[in-house]
Amino acid sequence: MIIDNIKITVKDVLKEWIEKSDEVMICSPFISHNDVLFELIEHKFKMTLICRLSYPASPDLFTKLFRSLNNNQTIYVYDDSSLHSKIYYFKKDGKGLVAIIGSSNFTDSGIYSNKEYNIVTTEELERIETYFVDLKKDSYGKLNYKIIDYYKTFYRIPLKEERYKNAKISNKLSEDYNETLKKFYRVKGILERENNTELPFTYVFDSFCHFFKTKIKSAYLIEEPEIFDKDLLKKYFKLFKEVYYQKDKEWRTERYILSKNIVENLHEIPNSEIKKFYLGIHSITSGSGSGVRKQSINEINNSLLRELLEFLLESNLSMPHKFSIALTKREKNGLKIPFLGNSGIGEIPGWLIPDKYPIKNEKLHYILNFFKI
Repeated sequence: MIIDNIKITVKDVLKEWIEKSDEVMICSPFISHNDVLFELIEHKFKMTLICRLSYPASPDLFTKLFRSLNNNQTIYVYDDSSLHSKIYYFKKDGKGLVAIIGSSNFTDSGIYSNKEYNIVTTEELERIETYFVDLKKDSYGKLNYKIIDYYKTFYRIPLKEERYKNAKISNKLSEDYNETLKKFYRVKGILERENNTELPFTYVFDSFCHFFKTKIKSAYLIEEPEIFDKDLLKKYFKLFKEVYYQKDKEWRTERYILSKNIVENLHEIPNSEIKKFYLGIHSITSGSGSGVRKQSINEINNSLLRELLEFLLESNLSMPHKFSIALTKREKNGLKIPFLGNSGIGEIPGWLIPDKYPIKNEKLHYILNFFKI
């Protein structure tokens, strides 16, 4: 089986084998915030992870991971550039089941969006296990606070200058989206298995954000925690599903059907359906000035609305980069549409690609800040 992140993603296959096994051993030079990583840790899946002290893994990410590790989970780190192998090896009851070997790092882009090439194999699993033994022996050691403090002394975020068609794009907007993704992936890893509804987690969590901010917080006299407490987050997410979810389910189901239809038939779907999608964005249909925004969307050239969706769905750029371009004025070679601001653009990927992105709006940021995520 070949995985190229086009017809099927590494993330899909990883989730499939998580359900079939009870242990995973991962070698990936580079790691980043991704929901599969936090899901493995949250659900006490037996795990060995071998990686490098290198960007995009930050000291903050390593700290979060180390604090969350269970007794049957260990992270080994390399303090040099010799580690290049990418292997995902699954076991059950002590026996090897399958390995994924190829080019994909255990990063968000590596397991989902990058052009990668990996094979799934059941051959020579004993040699793979021996290889992991050797990797652990040659590592700098098991992750601990002393190693994290050491990493802080030389960790640097590479300088980036985002560009698009000869235009410089705002790094700040890209960084803002990327920071939201990191926090959302942590939440998704913790809560996704608590979803148990017919809708994608992203849709359900957006509903939770709405009801928590407008109803739950005041009804239950909830005070902000001083530090992140995942049990507190899980408690109120469970309460939301039991008491409030059904009030929002029908509308979100209709929204999901419309969004799937757009993704699957983007180049043939009628303009009326494109308009309907945009008019379902929270920041267009609610709040101050919503009437003006709705009128603007109704009057705007249909080709611009469709062009933006095509760009967000089909461009090979990262979503943080695309987010920045979609908010850059057209006279500067961006794709900005009047009355579609940060929240409007931030919501689109979540509605259309809910397995990957959040519905990024003020309600989401309110929850991320409230729970200190």
